[in-house]
Amino acid sequence: MANKLENLDLENAHFDNIKEFIPEWEIMCKDTIAILQKYGLIQVSTALEYAVAHLGGYDVISKDFADLSDGSDCKIVTVRRRSKNAAYSAPISAFKNKTGGLRVQVYDRIFNKFYYFVIPRFAYEHKGSTIEIPFDKSGNPFRQTNNWWQYEVSSLEKMASTVIHNDRTKFQDTMLAAGINTFNLHYEF
Repeated sequence: MANKLENLDLENAHFDNIKEFIPEWEIMCKDTIAILQKYGLIQVSTALEYAVAHLGGYDVISKDFADLSDGSDCKIVTVRRRSKNAAYSAPISAFKNKTGGLRVQVYDRIFNKFYYFVIPRFAYEHKGSTIEIPFDKSGNPFRQTNNWWQYEVSSLEKMASTVIHNDRTKFQDTMLAAGINTFNLHYEF
């Protein structure tokens, strides 16, 4: 998919956040990378797949059902205004044919901040075409009433290394082992 020039700054923000985790980054020509970024010639979603695979110890398989050898899929999304500016949220889409969990990097352009999510398949498999992770109109995470925030992890490294179980009990055990309290989490959306 081509990068739209109007979204180039957002694509570059995502890329700048992950580039140091791409295999062999240290030997790449930084001037060439800068030129490729300037013209929108870098496929950022593919770069995320390779960064996550490198950090998590997976292989990139780039299939319709999954991006990584553990069966998970990587997504980059940017928070945007919708519903005539009445809502500010991060839309996750194109998950209909996915058979595993989602590893999602979310960029909030208001605060120039990244958020990371590990969403197991059981949480989204019954959803329609889009998941909306809500923020308030000022750009702050709206965690109070939305259960998608329960899948937030602290970093790109944690997002990459978390084992995603599609069984609820195994997923809870994994999150507890990672230091994330899931006892108060609800799985109905």
